[in-house]
Amino acid sequence: MWLKRRHVVLIMLFVLYFSVRLFFSLQSTEFNTDYSYFALRQIEHIKQTGLPLTHDELSYGGRNFLVLPFYFYLLAFFTLFLPKIIGIKIITNLLASTLIIAVYLVCNRVLKKRRISIICSVMAATMPIYINETLNNINPLSILLPGSLFLLYFFLNLREKNAINYVIPLSIALILASSGSFILMFSIVVYLILKFLDKREISKIRLEFASFFFLLSIWLNILFYKYAFQTHGFSIIQRNLPTQLLNTYFSGLNLQTILLGIGVFPVLLGLYTASLYLFRKKSENMLLFISLAVSIFGLLWLKLVAISMALAFLGVALVVLFGQSLRSLLTLLKKTKFSKKTELIFNVITIILITIQVIPAVYLMYEESNQSYTNEYIDGFKWLALNTPNSSVVLGLPEEGHLITYYGNRTNVIDTDFLLVNDADARYNDVFTFYSWKFKIPAIRILEKYNVDYVIVSDKLEKYGISQDVLNDESCFVPIYNKGIIIYRNRWNKDVCEGR
Repeated sequence: MWLKRRHVVLIMLFVLYFSVRLFFSLQSTEFNTDYSYFALRQIEHIKQTGLPLTHDELSYGGRNFLVLPFYFYLLAFFTLFLPKIIGIKIITNLLASTLIIAVYLVCNRVLKKRRISIICSVMAATMPIYINETLNNINPLSILLPGSLFLLYFFLNLREKNAINYVIPLSIALILASSGSFILMFSIVVYLILKFLDKREISKIRLEFASFFFLLSIWLNILFYKYAFQTHGFSIIQRNLPTQLLNTYFSGLNLQTILLGIGVFPVLLGLYTASLYLFRKKSENMLLFISLAVSIFGLLWLKLVAISMALAFLGVALVVLFGQSLRSLLTLLKKTKFSKKTELIFNVITIILITIQVIPAVYLMYEESNQSYTNEYIDGFKWLALNTPNSSVVLGLPEEGHLITYYGNRTNVIDTDFLLVNDADARYNDVFTFYSWKFKIPAIRILEKYNVDYVIVSDKLEKYGISQDVLNDESCFVPIYNKGIIIYRNRWNKDVCEGR
């Protein structure tokens, strides 16, 4: 069977996008975020035992983890055949690249215009927020976002004979991959509510699937997070983030952040189309993606979803709505006196739009490839594993906690996973009280409280406005390593520190 031209174009785009992503991702042997190293520990534990890591003696001096395991199992499977970090980068970028195919299928189903669907798939795949989160990181978003688009495609085609064979296993996989699937579930519920309020008929099969997806999501999340609900109550929804961190977490969310994260044209034209079809025109397909956008705005307003994940979902919703604007523009051009030049004008507009979106995306990939942890920085954590006692406790910033446990194989005081940590607020405040200390005795008491043997000082302190010289010239702390990071040994005793 010969492939049609549109299929060839789509395959070429997919291969090109995947190749460019992989090229930039492989420029470094490390990742960009500390969460990636938490994921590596999960993957290695699954390979060794067949089970995810649920109890860790190194994190916080001993704590339990709650993880949705599907994504980690998938990556662990592929690392059986491929080198660990390189293999993971190949698979995560391959999964992330399927967004091109997913958006094309959805847009082609909704818009019935293949060329515009191709444009939308390029716009979605080159969203800065998506590249930033998935290019050189182990992030469930690389499977969650494309998978959600595939699920919406099958949801729109539930009347077809074989759609149900795909939609059920895909639903289960997404729910077990990330709690972010709650966004999709919530948007489908909002979609059905809006249809009901608009007095439109709701097909029986869509209502049945929505009920299945809703109940399965609730049941599986309660099953996995039951103990966390008992421990934290409703603060689990905000992942038990320390109060100080939570108060500043959403402060950077504004229109500029949205425009820079998604792209100017998808945001402006997408919002215009949303307002048009929400209040004036009627379209069942448009309503589904308007519901997705409305759901995300609501979750952001309630501070119930991570900004990066919310912007990625919002981006694909607005890209589909943006595609409808292009479709309307094409129809309008055919009715003007420039109708004979419609193709030329539309092609010029397309080139301009794609150029404005793609060139910054390629530059961002280049920048992201340079943002990974340097070998010199990582070597300091590896040094801990070889030159410190196994029972050592190491104090670092929260974003250095997973590096301490993965490369250093030593106990940390804090990391960025706060779930099931009863004293998250106290630890977070204590860490930054120590690093920004003004009086020696309170700082020393913090080290005694957590039995700290070593302290890490790095350039990561600068983003908190703290000098790297915070421990210089202090007799209580002996610098024993100074390459990329500085590692101090805590030798506190009353005679040394008080100069007796």
